Amino acid sequence: MTDAADDYDRRFDAALQEMHEKGLSRSITLPILVLRKLGKRPRPPHYDRFWRNALVQGGFFGPIFGGFTYLLVWREDGMTPAEAFMMTVLSGVLFGLAMALYSRWVKSHHSLTDWDKL
Repeated sequence: MTDAADDYDRRFDAALQEMHEKGLSRSITLPILVLRKLGKRPRPPHYDRFWRNALVQGGFFGPIFGGFTYLLVWREDGMTPAEAFMMTVLSGVLFGLAMALYSRWVKSHHSLTDWDKL
């Protein structure tokens, strides 16, 4: 393992411990644990940067929501693919911003340490 990987693992373990001590549910980190098993090194959302959180959360939610909604509702309502694409982007942006704001609020509310200081 490299020093960066060791540093990441140390910080990640410290973040999990801090969240546990502050009473946050472990379920918050389940998607992150799956990504770790795939060899990725993501931060828990409360320790990540605001805009990265917004992009990741919105980028994940938007296409899934938009795709299913287009196939199940919007197409039947006569929405064009271009309109559906714009609604998908808007949905992703709004969801991403909402989740990033929520993560920021939880971090502030529970006085979680910055990632760089763990």
